[in-house]
This record gives sequence, C-alpha cells and structure tokens, in this order.
Amino acid sequence: SLLELGKMILQETGKMPSKSYGAYGCNCGVLGR
Repeated sequence: SLLELGKMILQETGKMPSKSYGAYGCNCGVLGR
C-alpha cells in the first residue's frame, strides 16, 4: 500500500516521502526486493 511504501521510503531515505516518492516511485520494485 502507499502507506507501507511511504514508511519504507521514509526509513530508507530519512526524508519526507513526498519529495523522494517521485524518484523511488519508479524503483519501488527494486526496494521491494
């Protein structure tokens, strides 16, 4: 879900998901693995 993805991004980047979501949104599959 978006919430879980946002939490993962927040923990990985330590920044607001709204800023990094654009970059990690396309690579969500890579982070998922």
